[in-house]
Amino acid sequence: MSHSLSKYGRAAAFKVIAVQSAVVIISAAIALFWGFKASLSILLGGAVSVLPSLAFAYFAFRHSGARSSQQVVKGFLLGEAIKFFLTIVLFILVFKFASVMIGAVFIGFGVALVSYWLVPFVLDRQPVNKKV
Repeated sequence: MSHSLSKYGRAAAFKVIAVQSAVVIISAAIALFWGFKASLSILLGGAVSVLPSLAFAYFAFRHSGARSSQQVVKGFLLGEAIKFFLTIVLFILVFKFASVMIGAVFIGFGVALVSYWLVPFVLDRQPVNKKV
């Protein structure tokens, strides 16, 4: 039973990240009206949020069950630490090696972050076929 809960949590996390990625891509496509550099900047800013979220989901949902409760907690803590560190590293890499518009990078990051927070509320309203 606990294994299916872990699979459900992992699937839900990756669904949120997939929608978050789609919102970033749509935002970058809309930004093409302001030019390629603006679009690329929004895309890279979104990636700075999406990639650490993927890392967090991977580490947070590796273990499940009452017997491995300490591993579950460690997985969440490790995932959050890696997410924080990876976000900093990705911002440094984007600003150091890419020719970007700083404001657009932060807009892309903000769009991705807000969608990450709001998507669970939207997905929660939809019927889910979960087998627990």
